[in-house]
Amino acid sequence: MDDVEDAFVFVYDRRRGKNEERRKIHIGGVFSFDVFLEKVLDVFELASDDEFIVTTTGREEINDDDTFVTLIESGDTLYLLQYVDQPLEAPVAEHIEYQPHYDTLIKSGIYEYYASEGNMNPLPFAFAELIDNALAATAKNIGPRIIELSLHFNTSTGEHMLCVYDNGQGMSSRQLNNWAIYRLSKFNRKDRRDIGELPPYHDDENLATPKSLNSDISWFGVGGKQAIFFIGNSTRIITKQTNSCDVHEFTMSKNEFKRKEKNKEAIFAGYIRNRTFGDSSHIPHSDEVIRDFINSENDDSFTRVIVSGISENHTHFMKHGFDVWNRQLAHIYHYYIHGPEGNTSMSRNRKNIGVSDVNIMVTLHENGEKILSTNLRDIEDDLETKYIRTSANTFEFVAKSDGENGGIVEGMIRYHPFLYDRETYPIDSTQESSAEYDGTGEPPGRGRRPIFECYWNGRLIPYTFIDDFDWCKIPRKQAALLGDCFYRISGCLFSNDKFQVSTNKLTFIDLDSKLKDRNTIFNHMVLGEEQNGQINRHFVDWLKECHEKHDKQVKFLKHVSVVMKNDGTHKSKHTLYKAIEWEGRVFSKGQLVRTQRTVPIICGTIRKFLLPGEYDGDVYSVGGEFELVQEPQALFGEIRCFPLSKLDRNVSVEIIQDIVQREEGKLPATIEVEWPDNDEVTEGQVSFAGVNIGAMQAVILNQDDEPIHKLFSNNESRKLLVEQRIYLSPTSGEMSVQVSSHVTSHSKNGDYYFERIENLKAPGNYSVTVQAALDESGVYIYGDGRKLPSLTINFCIQESPPYRFMVGILESPLRIGCPFDLPLDMQDDNGHSTRPTFEVDPILESNGLELSYDSTEIKGNSLVIKDVVAIGDVMSQQGKNFQMKVIVPGLARESQTLKIRLLPGDPHSLAITAFNDGFKEIQFEQGTTELPEFLTFENSSNISLNVGVVDIAGNPTLKPRLTVQCKFSGSPGLPTWTCNCSNTGYGVIGGKIKLKHLKTEKKIQAKIEVQGSKEIAALQQKFILKPSSKICFLNVFYKKPLTSNNEEIQKLKRGQDMYFEAGETMTNISFQLLDEAKRIVLIDVSKHALNIQVNWTDEISSTDLENGLLPDIVIPTNVSDTRFCQVTYLGEKNVHFSFNIKPIAGQPAGIKVTIHGSRETRLGMIRREPISISLLDNFSNQLNIAPNQLDMVNVKAEGLDESILSKYIEGKCVVVSDIQFNQGPLGSKELVVSYGDDIQEYAVLQLIAGTPVTLQVKAWGDDPLPVLSGTRIRDPITVQLLDGWGNPSPENGVKVLLGKDPGLKLTPSAGVLKTNNDGFVAFQKFSFSGKCGEFWLQPRAIYNRRAMEGRKLFISLLPNTETPVSIQYQRSGQETTVTVGTPWPEYEVDILSEEETRVTTSVNLCLVIWKGKTKSDEIPSNAEWHRAVASNGHHSFHGIKSPTKVGEYCCVFCITEIIASKTATLTSEVFTMKTVPGVPKCLLPSSEPGTPTVSNAHVAVNRILIRNLKLQLMDGMGNLCNDDTKCNISVTIQPCDQTLKCSETPMFVGNASRLFVPIRKGEALLQNLTLQENSPGIDGSQYILHCEIQNDERNIQPYMLKFLFYNDAKKYAQMSELVQQRDVLLHAVKMYEETFSAHKTLFDEIKQGCAEADKKKTNLIHDLQKLGLSISSSCQSCDISQLIEDCSLRRNSLMHDDKRKCLLPEYQDGSSEVLGKIGHLALISDDDAACVLSWHMSADMDCLVTFTTKKAREIHKLSDGRQQVLPIDSIYKKNLSDWKKQLPHVKARISQDQVTGNPIFARKLLNFQKDQVNCRMIFTMLLGDTILIDDLDSANQYRNMVVKHTHCPTILTRNGHRIRSNGKFGGNQNRAPAVEKLRGMVFGAPMSEEYSTCVKQIEILKNIKSVIEEIHSSQEELESLQLETDEMKFKEQEHKEAQERLNAIEKKIGFHKPQRRSLPEPTRQTRKRFKKS
Repeated sequence: MDDVEDAFVFVYDRRRGKNEERRKIHIGGVFSFDVFLEKVLDVFELASDDEFIVTTTGREEINDDDTFVTLIESGDTLYLLQYVDQPLEAPVAEHIEYQPHYDTLIKSGIYEYYASEGNMNPLPFAFAELIDNALAATAKNIGPRIIELSLHFNTSTGEHMLCVYDNGQGMSSRQLNNWAIYRLSKFNRKDRRDIGELPPYHDDENLATPKSLNSDISWFGVGGKQAIFFIGNSTRIITKQTNSCDVHEFTMSKNEFKRKEKNKEAIFAGYIRNRTFGDSSHIPHSDEVIRDFINSENDDSFTRVIVSGISENHTHFMKHGFDVWNRQLAHIYHYYIHGPEGNTSMSRNRKNIGVSDVNIMVTLHENGEKILSTNLRDIEDDLETKYIRTSANTFEFVAKSDGENGGIVEGMIRYHPFLYDRETYPIDSTQESSAEYDGTGEPPGRGRRPIFECYWNGRLIPYTFIDDFDWCKIPRKQAALLGDCFYRISGCLFSNDKFQVSTNKLTFIDLDSKLKDRNTIFNHMVLGEEQNGQINRHFVDWLKECHEKHDKQVKFLKHVSVVMKNDGTHKSKHTLYKAIEWEGRVFSKGQLVRTQRTVPIICGTIRKFLLPGEYDGDVYSVGGEFELVQEPQALFGEIRCFPLSKLDRNVSVEIIQDIVQREEGKLPATIEVEWPDNDEVTEGQVSFAGVNIGAMQAVILNQDDEPIHKLFSNNESRKLLVEQRIYLSPTSGEMSVQVSSHVTSHSKNGDYYFERIENLKAPGNYSVTVQAALDESGVYIYGDGRKLPSLTINFCIQESPPYRFMVGILESPLRIGCPFDLPLDMQDDNGHSTRPTFEVDPILESNGLELSYDSTEIKGNSLVIKDVVAIGDVMSQQGKNFQMKVIVPGLARESQTLKIRLLPGDPHSLAITAFNDGFKEIQFEQGTTELPEFLTFENSSNISLNVGVVDIAGNPTLKPRLTVQCKFSGSPGLPTWTCNCSNTGYGVIGGKIKLKHLKTEKKIQAKIEVQGSKEIAALQQKFILKPSSKICFLNVFYKKPLTSNNEEIQKLKRGQDMYFEAGETMTNISFQLLDEAKRIVLIDVSKHALNIQVNWTDEISSTDLENGLLPDIVIPTNVSDTRFCQVTYLGEKNVHFSFNIKPIAGQPAGIKVTIHGSRETRLGMIRREPISISLLDNFSNQLNIAPNQLDMVNVKAEGLDESILSKYIEGKCVVVSDIQFNQGPLGSKELVVSYGDDIQEYAVLQLIAGTPVTLQVKAWGDDPLPVLSGTRIRDPITVQLLDGWGNPSPENGVKVLLGKDPGLKLTPSAGVLKTNNDGFVAFQKFSFSGKCGEFWLQPRAIYNRRAMEGRKLFISLLPNTETPVSIQYQRSGQETTVTVGTPWPEYEVDILSEEETRVTTSVNLCLVIWKGKTKSDEIPSNAEWHRAVASNGHHSFHGIKSPTKVGEYCCVFCITEIIASKTATLTSEVFTMKTVPGVPKCLLPSSEPGTPTVSNAHVAVNRILIRNLKLQLMDGMGNLCNDDTKCNISVTIQPCDQTLKCSETPMFVGNASRLFVPIRKGEALLQNLTLQENSPGIDGSQYILHCEIQNDERNIQPYMLKFLFYNDAKKYAQMSELVQQRDVLLHAVKMYEETFSAHKTLFDEIKQGCAEADKKKTNLIHDLQKLGLSISSSCQSCDISQLIEDCSLRRNSLMHDDKRKCLLPEYQDGSSEVLGKIGHLALISDDDAACVLSWHMSADMDCLVTFTTKKAREIHKLSDGRQQVLPIDSIYKKNLSDWKKQLPHVKARISQDQVTGNPIFARKLLNFQKDQVNCRMIFTMLLGDTILIDDLDSANQYRNMVVKHTHCPTILTRNGHRIRSNGKFGGNQNRAPAVEKLRGMVFGAPMSEEYSTCVKQIEILKNIKSVIEEIHSSQEELESLQLETDEMKFKEQEHKEAQERLNAIEKKIGFHKPQRRSLPEPTRQTRKRFKKS
């Protein structure tokens, strides 16, 4: 309806003061007062003459049309009064409407954005509100999340537009309506959802998302509208949902609101346009941009928000600040764009873990053209990227606020180091206040800006910052230590939605207050794990580490290398540098420097600079070391290493040089010598042998020419010595030798004195050296390598003229023809080498050699004969010895004879010694130079040349790489041969030359040369090559039979195909042999017969071969068998000729029928698979079938529907399809297939049942089956599918379900079963439960969409008092808490049946206890089980000890099927119990603090005894006692050694000897326990920190901690390191001991288990021997398996042996109400007894026993009364004999000696196979007390004795007689016939005793096999443990070494053997057995 039709007013009639209800009068379409008055009269049923007036609630009268129109609006309230001022005697409720003005919506954005704190342009934050909605919409995208923000400027019209597009899931019309409602948050929106809405929000959703990046940032229903009207004045939303065919469009604008207000329309109401894709008909053509948007709609889902009417205040910033606000957006959504890791430097190379594929594109269009475009992911200079990329390290933490709605905040702090010459803290270029500080009183880096930016659900909240937290503030005490580091950090806080933000998401509301609340917990995070300890300590340690590792303030220059530096205890890597730059000053290697703050002050030269760590190139750092050499080096020279802080950077180099020069003046400079006794030796003196050196006197002078005899350095003095040394340098050039050496010290007269040296004879150059030294060992260098002064005097002694000569060393080896030098050494008469003084020509002589030489040369003291050459025969490669005489005329001794050995010389020429042409060999004499002009050989024959390499004398010679090459020429394709003569000097060149198509002789030439040798001349030899005479070709010919002799014979081609009819013979085959020139070779039988072979036969006639004939070939009978025929001539190279013979088929002679697929064919259905018919010849080869032959093929069979048969030709077969049988019995069906009248073939198909149409159910009858509730039926329910002819249908996979009455419960549930291959399905034996009464079951099935139902089965459910259905328990007392280690409360447990009474059977009841809570009722694997057997449904659990650990425990009572099972069949409700700690017993730390060491130093850090130690009150079980008692811990220091005085005990800060620490809730925290400076104490002593509870009477054991006290800071540092090493070693020793103990225990357990298994094996073997089977104790598992197999075969054989059987037919009824026939119920082993008892009971053998009379009557009716039946429920049991009744003679007390015949009750011989109780009852009733005795005489005697005392029952004898109970016997009536005449009505025989023995043997053998495998497994485990034992030996050695090191360290420290504290005994956990992984 229109708004006009909905107009109305409310009118109250108050004329008479009655309290009447208001009346609603519609005024739609009423514009006249008269018409309105008529409506009033009609509604109030007033007469026209009634007097009243109409007024408004403001008492303005309405009496004409003007007042009616001006004063009345829809919804107003009016009065009917008597007059205007009439008082209201009854109240009136006036209807009003107070909707907000539309300015609430369109102006809210202006206030919200400018009202928020912040000094930046808020326009990007308005854009962010629209992007928030897009992110939320794309949160569930599977692929990329595309968000596009585009700006469209139209300079001509001034109309600008903003569009935000996303490819999210879109909105339905209802969701679009919800979006338009102002302040409709996502929580309120839940009640307004329809089917199209999204799933409801969950507060706990995505809690595990890193940095809360869950995209859930569209909450309040405010931000989008505020942002739209802040940016512009109208909006258009276009959206489409996934899989929706409609596009929804909605508009909202300021002008529209104004229009509606003016027209008095509903302001907040409108329309949603639903349209199709691309429908822009409603958009004016002037709005081209919007039309383009609509025309481009092609996504499956999207949302597009268009904002128009953009304010001019924004357009300038949008265009000219494009980069600025894009950076701000990239900052806001930084982690949505780049992932949890942020925009790291690696982001371009890989995708961050957890990053969502968010792509935010920003484009700017002007007049339809794109002028700017960017992807926020590509922005690299947003502030967050700067923070991330300039940070060097990150400190992560998490904050958890308290309360039910407590939130979680993930936080990180980044460190921006000082690098080189500037701070790296990033600057925000968008804020003026972010300019870099100038350093005038302002901190560096961050300055005074806040540390933390704040993110909410992964999105930046731009106006909220947090300065810091208490734990990351600048501490006063450490501010100087860390300096500016606190100003180099930035941080981020990532909160979840538990913290409130403003509706425009610009500020947080409660984040600051919640985080700074004292209940908020901060924890340091490392790799996602919370770290223990106080976060402030973690933060300070991290900050120190960052400062040390990342700040670069000192520049290290001129990188050298990386070295390992030994710091005393360990080695570490250091990098060497040559220079550093510090505060603008450069210090380099070799520069003089001075130290500061060292004792003493040291001057030195820089050697190198060291920087800890491994670096490459110039680097910056905050510290390092420098190494110098102390100057002057001559005095000191010590290498010292200092920290850079000790370098004096202010002293000048001149001052240092002056200090060094003053020290150097004291050094020794020269030495002077005097000759007091003459005999002075002067420099350069030349003398002959017998020189004397006189006595010497030396003196040492310093640089000031002052005599000195001591050297002073480093406050020490060393005496100076003087050493005299004489050296001889022979003229031969040999090394100098020392002739004498003397050392003297300073004498009293101030000089150094040396004695005289006489008679120096050896020729050569001499030197006398006088050298100052530091000691007698020859130390001549001091300081920096400076030598002590010395003095040297050189002189010479000469030799005499030559007297004789000696032959020098000759070159080796010597070779024939190779020149060599012969040196002759000249000597004087003293044997000294001397120089020749004359020219002479030596003479050389030798037998067998021609000797010559070139010249002589004088070389030093030798005469060298140059280039001596020897020529002669040396016979072999080993050479030959010769005597050579050398004569030098002119010498006193002029001749010498020497022995030399000569080897063959160098290669000189080539020689050919032999030639072999492949048939014979030609020898050439050695030295022959002329060979025949031509050598002849055949083609393809092997030839060879024997060649040799000789020297100039003709001796074979050797040399490396003597490769002789023979290269042939004269024809293409000739080879090149080589041989190696390097080893013997000779070699053979040979091979085969084979030229193709050689028909005539050919001349070729060979060049023989040594490869790579130009000195050896090459040989040329000519050859004649003839064609080969060997067989090379073979031809085959064929002549067709029955042809004339004149007909040309066919020559076969190689590989030719020959076609013959299958089974024929190919004759007249001939052949020819040809040589290489294709000359026919005559066939010589003796030569060629054995070389000719064919592959089709082994027998070849010699006569045929001589005539050139080959054997005949039999053609294959199968056309698919192609025969490959080959003729082969066997020679050096086999010659082959081959051809193929292919058979072809003959005439039709048979038929082949092929049945495709299965032979089974369903009755009444067309067979799917056809049959194929093929025609065959005599050899079963398939023939082609012509179309005219199709009618000659016929198919017939009984019951075959020939009218629908189809025949067609396919390939070589006739295909017959559409085969269907419509009648006939199932089974084999013979098809008769014929071709013509003569050829027939038969094929057999199996006709099976058709498709199922009904179900046959096999179960009990139509009457209800009585079943106890909770019990299982005896027999399963089976279902068989039947076809239309009543045949069982073998349909596999048909689903059959068992329908049931709703009130009936089946266990297990029936489910749906599929039929097997026989169309049969059997349901399980269900147990039924439910209320008592009758229920039904009905099988159903569906086949081919047709339902089939079986008959209904009825069940009568009876109550069951034996099956438990529930467990109830009652606890003694109401306490739910117990003290650890004390008993649980007593529990009375009742197990109830369906009747809610206790069950009447015994059940396995368990009490299960486990710690903690489980999400389900499942019992965890680590639960503790307490088992009992509940008799008569009741049991009491008492005396069960509670666990030793405090906590909440879950308990449940359950029932199991077997006593040891952990599978519960019935459980009670889970209840909880709580254990609390016991009374406090001891005071222990939460974690062992190690061994503290303290130093009595000025630095407070070294005096801290305990930094953080938490002490806890523990009970006797090791549980923390939350004791509410407020008490204090007294902390004192006591001497460990009782001999120490109390005055020597250290004191705490403030000279306190005792401290008091409060203990609250069982815990006390000891923090920063520091000793007083200059506190008393013995250096290196051991003290005890004694902690005990003050004034407590509970006898709580105190806690004592030993520590070490030192007075020396350096020793303290050393001892601290040793103590840390001791703690590490102590832990290692403890771990070794635990490992050894665990290994030994496991080894012993496995060994014990192996011994027990071996014992069990022995017992089993003994049991097996009792059963007649003996085996060896060493037999293996495979032997036992063979025995089991043999016994199984014997058992199966015994099982199938012929034995007595009852041949009565079984009653075919699957009902559980039938027990069976009498003859089948019992077995008798004795044949005679079986025969006589079967005859005695012959009238009852066929009787059928049933459980109920109802079933008996049913069977009686079905059999028409022919079947005997006996219902068990009709037997009167009271008068039945007792089964254990004594025999009559025993009861009559007749002596056993008087009784003969072995009497026994006949029923005792019966063996029952099932239901023993009922069978005993039945046979007791039928047989009574019948007795069985051996023979008739014994029976009569027995009866006569018994009747004298009591009644005698019927007696049967084993030989077939019967004496009735009345004494009658004899006649055929009392004589049993032969067993054959009983016609099978005889009791069967049980399995033989041998069979039982065999079964027992198999069982024992299986147990033995299991035990053997168990032993084998244990032995393998022992072996593996033995291997581990070898490893353990190595570990024991390590343990021993660790223990020794521990003892050594403890000895260094001065420790006594520590006493390890432990918890009281009950808390020690028993170590569990472990297994090797």
